[in-house]
Amino acid sequence: ALRALLDREAQLARREAEARQRYQNLFGVGGVRAVLADLAATLQALVSMRDAEGALVERAEPPTPTDAELRTPEAEASIFPIRVAGRHLGELTIQGPRTLYVSLAPILGRQAADVCGLEMLQRATRQEAEEQFGADLIEELLASGRDEARVASRLMRLGYDLSPGRRHVVIALGGRDAKTICAIGEAL
Repeated sequence: ALRALLDREAQLARREAEARQRYQNLFGVGGVRAVLADLAATLQALVSMRDAEGALVERAEPPTPTDAELRTPEAEASIFPIRVAGRHLGELTIQGPRTLYVSLAPILGRQAADVCGLEMLQRATRQEAEEQFGADLIEELLASGRDEARVASRLMRLGYDLSPGRRHVVIALGGRDAKTICAIGEAL
């Protein structure tokens, strides 16, 4: 009995390693879209990835079943959190009819979520850097003793075209909280 249990654990570990390698290779070639498309085809299920706020990042459908078949009352949904370094970045959801599910779904779902976590971390880091850059730039532009040459140099290093005839508009908004300021900025 112990040998059978050890054999099963070894098989699961091998399948996890194979799935991780497969998804890393797919990620290197086609990014998140390729990973999710392969997972959807393998499990014959609808696969979606959402960020921490719940916004849809990517979605893949299997090649054969229709969306209506995937959303029947018999459909089963499995959710795999996407975490990197203890930080919740989103979730990967697999949804399909129970009859189409294979025993490898949890293994494949976990490995795909881990590999896609790299993309989610890159997106979150990029967004945080852009937000920080914007805040720093606004502070520099609004500072009373600002050095225009330094600001222009910084913008050119970051790829902004500051040639004559190009206009860049900076708007300073005030409000009671960040949510109000963001709402005003998005409305513009």
